Amino acid sequence: QVAVLDDAAQPDLARGLAQLIAVLDRKRPDLGPRLGRSHTEKEGGAPAWRELFIADACNLKCSFCCESLRIGQGTFMAWEKIESNLRSFAADGVRVVQFMGGEPSIHPRFADALRLSRDLGLRNYAITNLLRWKSRAFAEEVGPLLDELMISMHAGGEESGRLITGKAGWWDAFQAGVTNAKETLTGRIYGATVLSVHSVADLEAIADAYIALGCQKWVMGNSVPIDGAPKTSLDLNLSISQQRHLMDRFRDLHGRCAAGGVELIFFCVPDCVLAEELWPWSHDRMLHDQDLSGVTGGDAVNFWSRTDFQAEDVRAVQLGRRFGEPCQTCPRMGTCGGYFGEYLDAFGDGELGRS
Repeated sequence: QVAVLDDAAQPDLARGLAQLIAVLDRKRPDLGPRLGRSHTEKEGGAPAWRELFIADACNLKCSFCCESLRIGQGTFMAWEKIESNLRSFAADGVRVVQFMGGEPSIHPRFADALRLSRDLGLRNYAITNLLRWKSRAFAEEVGPLLDELMISMHAGGEESGRLITGKAGWWDAFQAGVTNAKETLTGRIYGATVLSVHSVADLEAIADAYIALGCQKWVMGNSVPIDGAPKTSLDLNLSISQQRHLMDRFRDLHGRCAAGGVELIFFCVPDCVLAEELWPWSHDRMLHDQDLSGVTGGDAVNFWSRTDFQAEDVRAVQLGRRFGEPCQTCPRMGTCGGYFGEYLDAFGDGELGRS
C-alpha cells in the first residue's frame, strides 16, 4: 500500500504510513502479519531462513565479486560442521536453508548436505554459477534435491564471459550446464545478473537464456562494492548516468522477459534513475530492501524473499546504501533505497535527483 500510494502521487501520505508501520513493527511485533510485514524470527527466536556458507572457494574469478577476499581462502566447511548446523537449524524451527559460497556446488559433499537438509524437513535453496551442472551425473543427482536455485549469469557470450569470469571456455561450459539444468531441476529457477561495462551488450542474450530455462524471476542490477570487493568493481559498474540513458532499452527488455514468462526486477537502481513505469519492478519495492520509513537506508536494511515458501521471512543484509544530498528533498525517499556509499564516495552524488 505504501508503494501504491506513492505511485499515486501521494508521497506525504505514503511516507506517513511507512513511518507508522515502522514504529508499530518495532513496538508491536505481534501485529506484523496483520500489517503485511514479515517476521524476522519465529516465535522461539530463531530465523525461519538461514544462510550456510559452505565454500570459501569458487571455480570462477568474477572481476566485480564482493566476496573475492573471503573466497580466495579456497577452503570448505567440514562435513561435521555442516551436519551440526543443519541439525541445529531443524531443531530451531528453521524452514529454509540457503547454501552459499563462493560456489556452494563445488563442495565435495554438496549433494550429501542437500539430502540431509531434506531429511531434516528443511527446504533447499542455493545460488550457483551452474558450471558443475555441465556434468550430467551431477545434475541428475542434485537437481531433484533443490527447491529453488538462483543461477548467476553475468555475460552472454565467450568474449564477455572471459573478461568477467576470468575463465576461458566459460561459455561452452555454461551452455552445457544450462542444457542439463533444464532437464533435471524440479524446483523454481531464478536468475541474477550484475550490470557491468562487459555485460551490457549481452542483456538480450542473457534474457533469452533465462526464458529458455523457465526462470520465474530475473534480478538484474548493480554490483555491490562492499566487503573487500576489488576496487575495479567501481570502474566496471555502469555509471548512474549511463543507466539512465539505457531506460528505453530496459523497457524493451522488461517487455521481452514478460512475454517469455520471466519477471525482470531491477536491483538497487534509485527511483530517480529508473523509469517511472518500471517502478513496480524496483528491487526496493519488491524485495523490501529497507524498512520503508526512508530514515534507515544505510547499512541496516531488510531483504524480503518473494519465493513461495519464504514469503514470510526477513533476513538482515549489509548493502552499505545511503542517500546523497539531492535525496534529502526528494518525495521518493520513502520508497527508494538510496545508492551504494562506495560509489558516492568515489564519484559524488551529482548524478542523483534528476528526472
